[in-house]
Amino acid sequence: MHPLEDDALVLRIYPFAEADAVVVLLTRHHGKVRLMAKGLKKIRSRHLGIVSPFNLITVQFKPGQGDRLGILSGATLQFGVDIAHGSLHDFYFLSLMAEVGMIMEIDPMTGEKVFRLLDALVHCVVNHGFREILLWYLLFWIARLEGELADPSACGICGRLFNANRMALGLNPTTLAFHCRTCATPASSGGLGGDYRGAQRAFQRFLTTAPDRLTTSRSVPKEYEAITRLLVARIEQLSGRAIRSLTPLLAVLLQQPEAKK
Repeated sequence: MHPLEDDALVLRIYPFAEADAVVVLLTRHHGKVRLMAKGLKKIRSRHLGIVSPFNLITVQFKPGQGDRLGILSGATLQFGVDIAHGSLHDFYFLSLMAEVGMIMEIDPMTGEKVFRLLDALVHCVVNHGFREILLWYLLFWIARLEGELADPSACGICGRLFNANRMALGLNPTTLAFHCRTCATPASSGGLGGDYRGAQRAFQRFLTTAPDRLTTSRSVPKEYEAITRLLVARIEQLSGRAIRSLTPLLAVLLQQPEAKK
């Protein structure tokens, strides 16, 4: 079989034997692939520094059959990530992004969209640095691409669009559907009352805005941690696995500004 070629994001690298490694890639057209990279850990490896975590590469590979690993036959760098010169926030966010890519079953129908999402986020973090709103952006779109997130532009009960007079003052913690003032009453089963206007507006902006175009002047909504944990819980429910990278990222983000410098 002739090698295939595709764009790929390096999600994870596992040591194997003395000089080899198993690499997990999210490709644009072939979903997730697991490949044996012969001699990757050797100092003179032609792939050293190219096949590296979070890098975007063009990869040539022979796909595996059944449970057998594929074989990495070539790789060239498209866009590199220099973790040593990034912030702790950048590293923790990219680690969480890679973990989400690892635990999710990437549907062939949405595989290219997930690749484009992660590709855009990597470029955004490297070029502009991590911002808190990017965490919501990642989790929102992963859940939405899986078809598991309600439309943020309308009330999840009455279906009416939100506007200056109809604001999000309730939330369903399971579907993350926002409720308007009329529907956010004690009678709405399973709903959480509160001011969710900031989150609703942010989610609605995500529908039409690329990550590098998100405004930086807006403050993070006060419900940031609560909404983040609800989004993560939804993704964990879909994947059946815990997202362990969230804890260190939130620990850094929720420090006082002086401690984050």
